Amino acid sequence: MILSRREKILLILFIYLAIFTVFYRLCYQPLCQQVEVIINQNAQLRKYLAELDKEKENIKTESDKEKIAQEYRVLLQKLPSEPLPLEAVRYFEQTAEQSGIKLVSINHQNPSPKNIKNDSRENQNQSEIQANSLQFKIISIGTYDSLLTFTKKIENAPREFAVENLLITRLASEDFQTPVENIAQVNADSNLSNRFQMVMDIKAYYLSNQKY
Repeated sequence: MILSRREKILLILFIYLAIFTVFYRLCYQPLCQQVEVIINQNAQLRKYLAELDKEKENIKTESDKEKIAQEYRVLLQKLPSEPLPLEAVRYFEQTAEQSGIKLVSINHQNPSPKNIKNDSRENQNQSEIQANSLQFKIISIGTYDSLLTFTKKIENAPREFAVENLLITRLASEDFQTPVENIAQVNADSNLSNRFQMVMDIKAYYLSNQKY
C-alpha cells in the first residue's frame, strides 16, 4: 500500500498526537496532581509549624513568668521588705549554736538607706526601691575552725548579710575575755589557749519603697 504525501503527513501528525496524549495522560497529568498534593501538604506543614511556634512562644512566656516568680521569691527571702532585726538575731544565735561558738554580745544600729534605686521607665513615677541595712556588731568566742564555720554560714545565709569588718584574736588561758593582739607570737607562748575572740561588723539588707 502506497501512501500519498498528504496521508504520510497526516499519519505522522496522528502519531505525534497519540504520543502527546499518552504522555499527557500517563506522565504529565499525574505529575501535576502529585505536585498539587505536595503543595497542599507543604501548606499544611507550614500551618502546623506556625502553630507549634506560637505554642512554643506561649510555653516560653509561661516558663519566663515562672522563672521570674521564682527569682522574686528568692529575692524576698534574701531581701525582706522589713528590717526584721529579731529574726536576724535569732539566725545569728542558731548559727552560733550550730557552729559550736559562744556569743558574747549582739548589738545593732538603726537602718540606713543605701540609695539603690530602680531606674526603669515604668517605675520612674512610682515608689523607688531602696536597699536599707541594719548594722550588727557581734562578739563571739570559739575555736578558730568554729569561728570560720560561723563566718561561712553567715556569708551563705538565706538572707543577704555582708561581713564588713572581721577581727580575730587569741585569748589567754587565764581569761578568755582578754584578747592577745600579737597573733604572730602566740605559738611560742604556753599560756595562750586555743580559744579565739572574733569581732564582726555585719550588715543585714532589706528592701523598702519610699517616695522622694
